[in-house]
Amino acid sequence: MLFSRQNAGSEKSPALITTGLVVVAVVFPLLSLVSIILRFYARRQSRAKLLSDDWWMVAAWVCDEKEKDQLLTAWFNPTPHIEFPIPFSFLMNI
Repeated sequence: MLFSRQNAGSEKSPALITTGLVVVAVVFPLLSLVSIILRFYARRQSRAKLLSDDWWMVAAWVCDEKEKDQLLTAWFNPTPHIEFPIPFSFLMNI
C-alpha cells in the first residue's frame, strides 16, 4: 500500500490511496491525451479538416480533468460544515 493511516491504538488501517489507484489515475489520463494528440496529428498528415467532433473531444477531456481535480481537492481539503440559510434549516431535522 502506498499510504496507511494509524489509529490511536497504533493499529494500521487500510489505505484509501493505493499504488494501483495512483497508477490508474496517472496512466489513463496520459493515454487519453496521447490519443487526442495522435488524432490531431493524423488529421494534419491526411490534410483533413478538423471538425466539431475533434474539438468536442478536447473539450470533454479538459472538463473531465477539471472535474477530477475538483474531486481530489475536495477530498484532501474538506470544507468546514456548511450552515443552511434560515428557510432551509428545517431540513436538518428531518
